Amino acid sequence: MNNILFSIIVPIYNVESYLQKTIESTLLQNIIHSEYEIILVNDGSTDGSLNICEKYEREYSNIILINKENQGVSTARNVGIERAKGQYLMFLDGDDLLEENILLKLKEAIERKKCDMLLCNYRRIINNDLTNVAELGYQYPERLIKNFDINDFLCWAYDNKMNYSWYVWRNIYSRSFILDNNLFFESQIGRGEDFDWLFSCWMIKANIEVANISITLYRERIVATEMNNHTSLKQYMDSFFIVNKWFSIIDSNKFENLSPKTIWVLKQLLANYFISVSAHIYSMKRPDRKDALKYFNKLKFVCKYTNRKYYRVLNNILAFDNIYLILLNFIYVNSRTIIIKKKLKDAKVNNKTLSKPI
Repeated sequence: MNNILFSIIVPIYNVESYLQKTIESTLLQNIIHSEYEIILVNDGSTDGSLNICEKYEREYSNIILINKENQGVSTARNVGIERAKGQYLMFLDGDDLLEENILLKLKEAIERKKCDMLLCNYRRIINNDLTNVAELGYQYPERLIKNFDINDFLCWAYDNKMNYSWYVWRNIYSRSFILDNNLFFESQIGRGEDFDWLFSCWMIKANIEVANISITLYRERIVATEMNNHTSLKQYMDSFFIVNKWFSIIDSNKFENLSPKTIWVLKQLLANYFISVSAHIYSMKRPDRKDALKYFNKLKFVCKYTNRKYYRVLNNILAFDNIYLILLNFIYVNSRTIIIKKKLKDAKVNNKTLSKPI
């Protein structure tokens, strides 16, 4: 009989500086090791990550190591899903941490709720400082906890767009729900794979519950990741694929579980996502920029769905001339700078020291 309750899937690629702490965090739990497994998927790392994985696999019976050629995080997660035996699946990036002693809380929550998906929360490690952990600026409202409705949730999440982040590792998922609905990640996508995969989940009628439980400590390297937030042509192509795919699916299908208002919200989410990525076109190298502009023009109609007034005004005035993207890039870069400064300021005000060093 399979007694494994949780499978924690950890895709790994060149994260030797963080990996030991990541694995240790999965072991600092208050349920017995036979109730959960840790699946380390080494995605062709070229640093010392594989050696670290092998060491822990030898020492702990609930750690499984899968060593494969580099094919990206989506394929690594899919391999983990196929190998998993737990009733519920969790995802954890190779540089993040699982909250200490969180599995018992999750066990109690899913025993009460018996759901396909349990939507949870996470906390942020600011600029790689483990003593500087910021709480999220929101909690799930009581009405969603008492009586979850997918339409209410998606509209609420959209209204909280400055705070709600579309990460797969912030939730837990029934393995049978994933397998029965063939919910695997698009293997060719290297950017936006979480956004794409969660869209697939929302389209399926499922038993979803929420809990104000933080399960992950996310390393947010604000300055490094956002000040130098450039987009390659391949990344832009991935975003183009996602937006084009979901607009086509939404326009060609009727979803029993989604209201017309929610469909409109999903289109706004896609439009805002496409605009935010397109804002980086003029930071690309010239040959890539030319190709990216061709793809932008194929999907420029989606921008009319945005609720961001500055982008909508530019859209109406400039009619998608290249000047539109130049000004869009200027607005986006400056708005991100303001947001980054605010995040750093908030982190100093709201930082909390971990009860135990990790």
